[in-house]
Amino acid sequence: MALFKEIYWSGSITGGAARTGVSQPSASRMLRHLEQQLGYTLFERSEGRIRPTQEAQILIQEVDAVFLRVEQTASVARRLARGAGERIAVVCVHMLATSSLPRVMGRLHRRFPGLEIELDTKGQAEQVNLLLSRGADVGIATGPEPPPSLASRVFGRSRLVAVLPASHPLASREVVMLDDYARYPCILGSDRDPLGGLAKSLFARHGIQPNVKLTIGSPLFCYEAVRTFGHLAIAGPMTTAAMGKSPGIAIRPIEPAADYAIYALWNVGAAPSAARDAFLALLAEDLQPLLDASSQASPREAARTRKAPVARRRAR
Repeated sequence: MALFKEIYWSGSITGGAARTGVSQPSASRMLRHLEQQLGYTLFERSEGRIRPTQEAQILIQEVDAVFLRVEQTASVARRLARGAGERIAVVCVHMLATSSLPRVMGRLHRRFPGLEIELDTKGQAEQVNLLLSRGADVGIATGPEPPPSLASRVFGRSRLVAVLPASHPLASREVVMLDDYARYPCILGSDRDPLGGLAKSLFARHGIQPNVKLTIGSPLFCYEAVRTFGHLAIAGPMTTAAMGKSPGIAIRPIEPAADYAIYALWNVGAAPSAARDAFLALLAEDLQPLLDASSQASPREAARTRKAPVARRRAR
């Protein structure tokens, strides 16, 4: 049909052959074969010229429509490969929206200039609902483990840290112990905050009743609440990275350590997306230094690790 189309619009078998990259004798044979298959003549030959028959004039309209649709489909496929004309809606936890995500979105936009990007902040429960209903394309969340109802990619695991005033009695220590939160007034995240829920389950697991004086709904309030009230708080490294070094604020590891996952979520039925794959790769690259730093052993853990072989030798 491609040869028929080019012969029709060029007005000659020679022209059609040139446009399709075949020789003139081959084009003549292919045209005769097509006419035999169809059961009617497509071109009348007269004095070295060809003229389309009535059947050819009707057929060319359908053939042109098919080839136009094929080209449109190919064009969409090429745009999708570049990210052009595509849209990606990302929902994420608050602290990533003020730290990694702006950097990653900027790099993604430079790679896919035609990509429309939408970014919003939601807790994990809201993310799951949006992703299942196709209201968002990708979610970035934190918690013990990704929910099983969605496809996921775990970027790594991080640890909770203590945030406290630099003038606090515990600031002189290398490590804040979990039971210190029972002895000193503290600030915890609410159940809407995944890390707040993780901290509460950690206290319950160790039989500790924290001395909670303030509950906050977002980690964005953490530093200011610590400054204002002078209490201990718990946060994740994403919070401390987003806030940066802040005068009057100290960050310490917590023991026993509590780790959590940072992961991406998307609908298992979502179509393949070059932009989504690129976004996840860029985010993984941006998060890696933070994950590497936060996964390092605390001073006490490192000391125990160094002493362990000596203890075993003495036991023998």
